[in-house]
Order: sequence, then structure tokens, then C-alpha cells
Amino acid sequence: MAKKDGLMAKRQAINSPAIYTSAFLAAKDIAADKKTVALVIILLAFSFVNLTFSAAFIRGLGNTFQDEIVNTDTGHVVMQVRTDLNRTYLDRESLIRQKINTLPGVIGSATHTEVPAVIVANGKQVTSSLIAIKPTEESQVSWIESEIIDGKFLSDNDLDEIIIGKRLAGIKEGKEPGILKKFGRDEDGLGGVTAGDVVTVFFANGEKRQMHVKGIAGRDGPGVVLRQAFITQREAQDAANISQKATKILIKLSSRELAGAVKNMVLDLGIPGADVKTYREASSFIEALNQTFGIVVYITSIVGIIIAMIIISIVTTINVGRKRRAIAVLKAIGAQSSTILLTFTIESIIFGAAGVSLGIVLSKIIVIYLSNNPISLPIGLLRPDMTLEMMKNAAIALMAAVFISGLIPAYKGAQQEILKYIRGE
Repeated sequence: MAKKDGLMAKRQAINSPAIYTSAFLAAKDIAADKKTVALVIILLAFSFVNLTFSAAFIRGLGNTFQDEIVNTDTGHVVMQVRTDLNRTYLDRESLIRQKINTLPGVIGSATHTEVPAVIVANGKQVTSSLIAIKPTEESQVSWIESEIIDGKFLSDNDLDEIIIGKRLAGIKEGKEPGILKKFGRDEDGLGGVTAGDVVTVFFANGEKRQMHVKGIAGRDGPGVVLRQAFITQREAQDAANISQKATKILIKLSSRELAGAVKNMVLDLGIPGADVKTYREASSFIEALNQTFGIVVYITSIVGIIIAMIIISIVTTINVGRKRRAIAVLKAIGAQSSTILLTFTIESIIFGAAGVSLGIVLSKIIVIYLSNNPISLPIGLLRPDMTLEMMKNAAIALMAAVFISGLIPAYKGAQQEILKYIRGE
């Protein structure tokens, strides 16, 4: 009796408009095999997660690298002395910074002044330009203070105090002598200098000073702090007679998206001898990194789409094969091939829509969790960066893949003759 009622319902549906007929048949088919449907939706959901989360993870990794460079070396915008003018410094740096700090979007700025020197300790010497900074200003612009791993950061009025980067000091984890790779050759740095030690510094003007190592700085990663040494602006003036001069001025913005606009505003100030760049322009490493990550995201996205297409293609092929006799019966009672084709296509679209919806929920849960519990890397904390545009593109790509991969086996099945279905051919 139930079979007869079901056949009557199908006959009535077939006499309805094609779209209603196909939707009815698709709904009946899905309801009859809930376990398989649930499995397909879950697989598609994870395909969506693979598309979005892989891209978000790689984008987040790129942001971590980028933030490290921006917050230790370039700022969002950097003003440097033009090398083609044979000048060593920008003059009247405090006046320049006063003008910069009034620009919209600028949070603060800090001066870096290179002071040529030779550092000697433990029978080893390293030729290195010391970076003269004003610590209170530096802390508003960079992460150098937060990268102190041993000892303390500098104070504005410090004299005979120095901060040394970990690799320049020649130490690894555990404060053991390490290797400093510089200019293609291996060096031992300063042989394992630690906070509290005393080093001898020879300045280019002939001044010699015994300096207390106030701190060791630098996390493993792309940051330049590992290979630098820092003194105060007061020290630069007292020991090397360098005052009100800058090698570069780091500019911190409220948003990195403002870098291009602020760069143009800084150029409009007309500072003589200045070369102004955004953080992307100043660091070829960042641009190369973004391009590399872009290729990786593209490849992982293609792989994810192919996996989704294979899943739907296999499911539709199996579904068509299992329902060969049912399709024959539908054709025998008047169903057109186009109706059969549309039925399986609607099923694929339902699978895709449900999979995308579940995938969006899972992706958001994962991103929210990792945003609150970031992955700790030697270069910093990694938080996935997932955008609305990224999710929209993934949804469109997955739905297109599902539609195409479900259409092909459904079309082949719909074109078969009734007798072949009955014989099981």
C-alpha cells in the first residue's frame, strides 16, 4: 500500500511543472538516505574549511612575518636618507618628526641613528653600526622593548649602557655560544655575551668606552633586532658627537592600510634629502613573502576544489547507479530525461549549500578559537586572518565545483534507455 501511495505521489509530481517535479523527487531521495547525505555534507563542509582555513592560516602567517618586520625595522612608513646624494644623515630630526606627528593617521614616530663602531668582547670583535634611539619614543613605535630576553631595556638618560641582539652577542637558547651568519660567512658573534657583561666599544671618532650590557634582545625569526646593538641618543651625542641627526625615521600608523596615503603626505612635506617608502617598498622580503604565500594559497585552493569535485562526482555516480531501476520506473510513467537530470543536479546543489553552510560555521569557530588562543611561533603569535571576501570566493568556487561535478554523471544517467535500466546494464 505504501509503495502504491509513493508511486501515485511521484506520478502526480511528474504532471507538475518540471522544477517542482525535480525538487519533489530530490527531496524524497535525500530523505530516504539520510546517513549518506549527512556524510556528504560533512565531507563538503571540511572541503570548505580546507579552502578557507588554509588561506586564512597562510595569510595569518604572512601577517606575523610582516608585523615583525614593521615593528622592529621599518614602521608602516619609513623615511631614510637618500643614498644617491652622498649624505649620511637627515638633519634636524626632531623638527621633521614634529611635522610628521601632526599628520592624520600617525600614532607616533621614532628616530634611528646609525653610529659606526667596533664592539670587542671575549677576545672577539664585531664591526657594527650601533643604532641610537630614544627609548620612550621607540616604545610607542616598535617592539624592541618587548624583545628583551635577558636584562632590561634602555632609559632615555642612560650612558655607557648597550642592548645587544642575541645573534650579535653570539648566544642561543640556554645562553650558549652560537653562530652568527653574516655576509655569507660564519662568525661567533661576541662569543656568548650576556646581560651584565662589559664590552669595549670603539667609535669611529676614536672614542673608546667600556659599556655595560643592559640587555639581550631578539626572538628567532625574520626581525633585524637579532643582529643589532642599541644605545641611547644621549650616548651618541656624548661619545660620537652626533646630535639631531637620523639615518631613518620610523612612522607608526593607526592602520597599515593608510601607508600609501601617509607616504604621499610625508613626501608633500618636502624634507630635503629624504627617501620615503611604505613598509612593503622598504622590505623586499615582505613583498617576496606575500607573493610566495599567494602561490601557496592558490595551489591549496585548487587542491581543495578538486577534492570537492571528486567527492560529489563519486556520490552522484553511485547514487545514479543505485537508482537505475527507480529511474526506469520514473521514465516509464512519463518523466523526461531533463527531469531526471534536474533532480540529481538539485540534489548536488542542496549538498553543496548545506556543506558550505556547515563549513562557514566550522571555519568561524576555528578562527575565533585560534584568535583567542593564537599559535605560538618563534617569530611571534599566529592568528588566522579570514576575510568575508575569502569566504565568499570559497563558497562560489565550491558551489560551482559541486554543480559541474554532479552534472556530468547525472547527465549520463539521465540519457540511458529504459530497457538498459531494467536489465541492469
